[in-house]
Amino acid sequence: MKIKSAALVTAIVTTGLWASTTFAAPVVMEISGGNWSTGSGWGAACTNSACDPAHSLLNVSWTAAALLGTTLTFNNVMDSQTIRFGSAKFSEENGSIDSGEVDNLSLSALLQVKSLALPNASIATVAATLGVLKEQGSPNIDLAVSFAPIAIQLADGSLLDVSFSGLSWNCQGTDHCTWASPVTQNIDATFTLTKAANVASVQALVNNVPEPSSMLLFGAGIAGLGFTRRRKTN
Repeated sequence: MKIKSAALVTAIVTTGLWASTTFAAPVVMEISGGNWSTGSGWGAACTNSACDPAHSLLNVSWTAAALLGTTLTFNNVMDSQTIRFGSAKFSEENGSIDSGEVDNLSLSALLQVKSLALPNASIATVAATLGVLKEQGSPNIDLAVSFAPIAIQLADGSLLDVSFSGLSWNCQGTDHCTWASPVTQNIDATFTLTKAANVASVQALVNNVPEPSSMLLFGAGIAGLGFTRRRKTN
């Protein structure tokens, strides 16, 4: 029986003294802020017909939501969460987009993540149609804005893709998109976890498994016991 017990202990040692467990911990991202970077061709949304007498600005107010302290948690790869990033109010001084109002319309959405020094910028493509803001029933788009997706790498190596919802204004007459009837649209940001950092946890087996040096001595004792029993039998 003692020899069988020794064989069992040897089997445990042969299979390994260490157990290794790998798991994906939840990925937590905290947002510290959001903002807009706008070119000089944008002006504030008009509140009266005399707000842009030179007709040199496209009057859209870009507003960012209060994102400080917003925390997103992802438990699995390809998990997604959507938040409200901000809004845009289109409100011209008259019912037309003039030639002087389509220059310098660069636009970027800036997302600041806690622990990352530089903001992540999503650059927008802006398309404005010259002329009278469309009459009711027209299928044409007066102003369209689309954002390029961005990727964020967190300090632990996790990766997230961020996409911003696009905007389009089809001003349907009756003073839509003017100071008398401004049109506001929201911009959402969707975060998708594409890679999660793995955490490896290596733990010792049971504490009463002998160290290798002790196992050698124990094995020598078992061998001596077997030899003694043989001599007595003979």
